[in-house]
Amino acid sequence: MKDAPPLYNSRIFQSYVDYLRIARPDLKSQEFLDYAGITPEELADTAHWFTQEQADRFHQIIAEKSGESDIARKAGRFSASSAGMALFQQYVIGLLTTETALLSMAKIFPLFTKGATVKVKRLAPGKIEIISAPNADVDEKPYQCENRMGSIEALPKLFTNLYAHIEHPLCFHRGDEACHYIVSWVDPKSLTIKLWRNYSLIGSSILLAILCLFLPLGYFLSLAAIFICLNVTMEIAYARTKIKELEKIVEHSHQAAEERIETAHTSYNNSLLVQEIGQATAVILNVDDLMHKLAELMHQRLSFDRGLILLADEAETRLFYKAGYGYSEEEQTYLEKTTFHLDKPDSRGFFVRSFLDKKNLTISDANEMVDSLSARSRNLLETFGVRSLLCIPIIYKDKAVGILAVDNVNSQAPLKKSDVNLLEGIASHIAIGINNARSFQKLQESEDRYRQTLESIEEGYFEIDLNRRLLFANKAFARLAGGVLDELQASRFEYFFSPDSIAQLEKLFQPILDTREPVRFVQLELAAGKDKVLPVDLSISLILDHHQQPAGYRGFLRDAQDRLKLEMERKELEKRLQRAQKMESIGTLAGGIAHNFNNWLGGILGNITLIKMAVPDNTAFERITKIEHIIDNAAKMNRQLLSYARGGNYEIKAIDLNEMIQDVSDTFAAARKDVVVRLKLDPALPTVEADRSQIEQVLWNLYANAADAMPNGGTFTICTHNIASETIKGRYHDIPSGNYAKISCTDTGSGISAEHMETIFEPFFTTKKNKGTGLGLASVYGIVNAHKGFLDVSSEIGAGSTFSIYLPSVDATPSVNLEQRQTAQKGEGTILIVDDEIMMLETSIALLTGLGYTALGASSGEETLEKYSDKLDILDVIIIDMVMPGMNGGELYKRLKKIKPNLKALLCSGYSVNESIQAVLDQGCQGFLQKPFSVGQLSEAVQKLFTEDA
Repeated sequence: MKDAPPLYNSRIFQSYVDYLRIARPDLKSQEFLDYAGITPEELADTAHWFTQEQADRFHQIIAEKSGESDIARKAGRFSASSAGMALFQQYVIGLLTTETALLSMAKIFPLFTKGATVKVKRLAPGKIEIISAPNADVDEKPYQCENRMGSIEALPKLFTNLYAHIEHPLCFHRGDEACHYIVSWVDPKSLTIKLWRNYSLIGSSILLAILCLFLPLGYFLSLAAIFICLNVTMEIAYARTKIKELEKIVEHSHQAAEERIETAHTSYNNSLLVQEIGQATAVILNVDDLMHKLAELMHQRLSFDRGLILLADEAETRLFYKAGYGYSEEEQTYLEKTTFHLDKPDSRGFFVRSFLDKKNLTISDANEMVDSLSARSRNLLETFGVRSLLCIPIIYKDKAVGILAVDNVNSQAPLKKSDVNLLEGIASHIAIGINNARSFQKLQESEDRYRQTLESIEEGYFEIDLNRRLLFANKAFARLAGGVLDELQASRFEYFFSPDSIAQLEKLFQPILDTREPVRFVQLELAAGKDKVLPVDLSISLILDHHQQPAGYRGFLRDAQDRLKLEMERKELEKRLQRAQKMESIGTLAGGIAHNFNNWLGGILGNITLIKMAVPDNTAFERITKIEHIIDNAAKMNRQLLSYARGGNYEIKAIDLNEMIQDVSDTFAAARKDVVVRLKLDPALPTVEADRSQIEQVLWNLYANAADAMPNGGTFTICTHNIASETIKGRYHDIPSGNYAKISCTDTGSGISAEHMETIFEPFFTTKKNKGTGLGLASVYGIVNAHKGFLDVSSEIGAGSTFSIYLPSVDATPSVNLEQRQTAQKGEGTILIVDDEIMMLETSIALLTGLGYTALGASSGEETLEKYSDKLDILDVIIIDMVMPGMNGGELYKRLKKIKPNLKALLCSGYSVNESIQAVLDQGCQGFLQKPFSVGQLSEAVQKLFTEDA
């Protein structure tokens, strides 16, 4: 910037600064100098010159900040009285007239600028021409022409107290070769009288000198007296005229001085207002209080009759009145109840438009603007009697947050650009203040929430310095540490812990400091002020200052008692789950064995039946009957195994547990006189859905075990009562919500050792030497699980055992179970049996044939489809085994059903009805038969299918 040739003397720039110091004291000259690259020392040096670019930037920033587009001409006019132009005055003040001063401009201008060549020419009395042509390679700007014109027209003011009249017919900046200024002025009347007085004095002196040689003394003295009187009269006239002119000058100067003083006072007042607003926004951090303070300051300092501040809500849908001044009580109440909608983009309201467009809105005369405003705005102007109005949007970071508005009711003074500039500055300060206040409020709310959160949590929060002294702690920390917060302050952190935990802490802090990584949930023991140690979990991390340097530690203490208890319970639950999974696996194995065993027993039983049908009543017949009895015993044992595997044939009905327990207990008490049976049955015990015979088997098994545990007699107590799922949750891994009927069976026997507690429900496990099968408790476990119940046991050696059974309760009326004997019935028809067990298949074919049916067979689903898919019409019934390798019974039924929709089918399986079997029954399969089955059960199931449509 400074490498370009220097063209303009510092005194030109000084005239700008001097003018602004008086006209706009609120503006800071240093900002202009910095922008133009001028130092205060360079400005003060009258021998310093500046470049064209520096001059351009200097004018640009001044015009922008002052808001005065004609600032260059004003500064030029001001130069006649500027302190910075003292040398200029020295050149012209010694000249006698305005004309001689203006004619000397060709010699004076080069003292201030090297950018142009100036010529002066006299055109007529009171009229001269000044020509200024920019030098080569000088990029002179129009504002410099304006500044020159201001200086020229201000020069005559030194002599006449009036600006010269100046014409500008040709201008370099309009395309002419040079700028021509025609300057004309009117000399004061006293100057004319002074000239005539001088001419009269000189003329009378010469004439008297000549006449003294020819006239007598008397005549000469008379003539001299006349000339003296004439000259005295002219001197008096000059003096009076000069005095009147000086009075006018003094009066004009007085008015100008008053105007300048008023301007300076206004500027000072405005500057003071901006300063006070800045101080208020820095100190007051509550938005409402800040708005009222700003309104109070504006009332004191601004010349406007009224003013108000409107702020938008957080959603930016409404403008609300926040504070104001100059309004009556009624007007203020009206404003407080009025909101201005921001969610109407086409609104013509002046407040809303100024906010949405983020532009100033000026109404110089409200009457002239009525037609362009909304009806509501017109009504508002009329209600409040507004003459002129100025709306300034309050903008922070390009986002409007509110409106600052001022108006006049009585004053007729027009709104000025300086007013707009001042209010824009105030609005800018208000925006910063609002942001600061809201940020502080959010920060305070955040701190309050943070503190409230810390005080509301159960964990103990703490902050310590690098020397491990306690700086801050919440109430939970004090409660855990066993002290009062005030007493704990500044205590050493180690004070609260047991010796072993202190040693652990020493190993924690240095790694945290080195790695800056937090430590999570280390178990320690609090000991300060307590009779016994308290297990706690410690989490701790590093506190960093704003330089990212370590400043201390913060962390949490959590009472670990519940966690340790839960961990123990979790381990117990895991053990129970593992036991349940183990039992499930064993059950699956047992179920598979029992299923196959059922098939074999069924085949044996069927063949025995066929032999009985073929062999006459003799000795062999008696042995066959014994074989049937053995098979029946084997089937009973197999049913126990199936019960354990939850695959038994259950007939679920609503039953009264109390009534059933009473019946079974009476029978057992009659059989074992040495065991005292005590019943504590809850009369309000709810109904359960169960297979009565299976639950009876559970009770008989528990009775039997209790009796074996009390060989010398004892007491067996059964208690029932209702219990909610919430009471037993946590003891099992999965407890469905609802109510349960609890049966507690307690004996006073020898108890169960801890080593056997893990295996008592496993099949074939027994501690009874040479007695029992080991399936009693296994079947109890399987039956209870099959009924979606839960089983629990507690025991102590020498004190007895308690088995607790939980069965889901239902809202139903108990039913009575009636058993019916089944006999074989003959019949006619074609039946297809599908079973992968060949022995079972052959036996079933033989039994059905013996009953009079035409029986066909297939050993798999694939064979069935291959042989009979096109012959289904000849079949009356199909009996399908559910469990087969390859295609199972369900899939086979589905395929056959597609071929023959009215197919009659009977499912059979070693398992009872489960989800997969029920799914097939839901698809239309007519019946189910569980293996092993007798010939009577088979004939009844087949007959039922034949008679359904009869």
